[in-house]
Amino acid sequence: GGDDDSSDFRLVLRPGSVIRIDGEAADLWTHAIPPVTTRRISLTFRLPDDETAEAVRRHTEAQGRHQSERAQRARDKKERKRSAKSLRKQRQCAHDAQES
Repeated sequence: GGDDDSSDFRLVLRPGSVIRIDGEAADLWTHAIPPVTTRRISLTFRLPDDETAEAVRRHTEAQGRHQSERAQRARDKKERKRSAKSLRKQRQCAHDAQES
């Protein structure tokens, strides 16, 4: 473990296994998962430092604003279409009334 390359520990896991590496093993030891030819899901969870957490928060807020703006534009477009359709219908009714 750590910087001491003289010790080596290998753990062979069966398919479907889960392993949690934390503490010294995660922070100080060199660890790796060898490549495989079959499908594998690998999840990594990390605690961000304050600067990274703040950047993620700002990014998430910006994404939320953009999503809200897109949704508002979509609602506005739908309302414009509905208004235009209603106006065409009113004009057609006025035209039909003049024809009678």
